[in-house]
Amino acid sequence: SDESEQDGYTSERAIPFGEGNYTELARVLFKLNAYRPGPVKGWYIVVCIEPDHAWAVGQMRADAFHPIQVFSNLVFKTEEEARSKAEELRLKTPGVQKTNSNRVAGPLIKKMAADGVESERKFKAKLSGYSRKKKKPG
Repeated sequence: SDESEQDGYTSERAIPFGEGNYTELARVLFKLNAYRPGPVKGWYIVVCIEPDHAWAVGQMRADAFHPIQVFSNLVFKTEEEARSKAEELRLKTPGVQKTNSNRVAGPLIKKMAADGVESERKFKAKLSGYSRKKKKPG
């Protein structure tokens, strides 16, 4: 069954010692996963494993070396079938994306965007004060 394959993978040490290629992603997923290594509950994705022929359902993991677990028993002939199964799994086992974090994240993102616009405005104002004319020697 889908769950047996998924549950069997959680017993592995998910964030091994050393730096993998996906260390930063693993750190973000680790935080999103309530500071736990391993599969991120509710984060099911679609992975193309053979262009135009095969798509599989995978799950994001807090793991610097292997951030995606692809389920070999969830391979489909169309992307739409894989997306449908991934959505079904998301609804069946909701994770952090089903929390009220958007109430916090939405205003934070808006503030960050506004701060970025303001920083750009100040930078452009500074640049406009500089002239490209060469100064005449004294």
